[in-house]
Amino acid sequence: MGESGTREGETPTAFTAILEELVGSVPGARGAVFTAGDGECVDYFSDIDAYELKVIGAHTSLMLQLLEGSRLTPFTVIGLSGRQLSLWILPLGESYVLTLILERRTWSAGLQAALEKAVDALRTEAVIS
Repeated sequence: MGESGTREGETPTAFTAILEELVGSVPGARGAVFTAGDGECVDYFSDIDAYELKVIGAHTSLMLQLLEGSRLTPFTVIGLSGRQLSLWILPLGESYVLTLILERRTWSAGLQAALEKAVDALRTEAVIS
């Protein structure tokens, strides 16, 4: 995947492997970012520019903060579709967020299973209940 090998001097982690497997298993996936609730990037895997991906992750984390306590919560996933990309945003506990970036409208039959597998692996690795 294009820029995925370029990690700005960052060493891949166990989270990287989980995100890489998620992106590789979903047709049309462009990247995935795992962020802390405050928007700080924990890890990522993508063919999208790393800075752009981290900004997407920060914005989705902040969006979840804004929704906290609204009538929309609790939720397990939020899907957004833009002109070029779609986002699947999944809160993981109270402190983390997984965002999957897809080409617009490329939701596959295996998407839910791939997300569930990644969420389980991230929860285990990050010790999230």
